[in-house]
Amino acid sequence: MVASKEVADFVATHPDDFLIEWLPSYAPDTNPEEQCNAVVKREMLNALPGSVEEPR
Repeated sequence: MVASKEVADFVATHPDDFLIEWLPSYAPDTNPEEQCNAVVKREMLNALPGSVEEPR
C-alpha cells in the first residue's frame, strides 16, 4: 500500500502527531453492521408481504 505523496510528506513532517495505519480494503468481520445487514438481506430475500401496505 502506498499513501499519496502529499499525505506521506505531511506525516513525515509530523512524526510525533500522526501514524499511518494500514487497514484492509474490505473486512466485514471487523464491522458488526455488515453481519447484521447480511442477516436482514438473507431473511428478506424471498419475503412475501401480506399486503401492499406491509412493506411500508
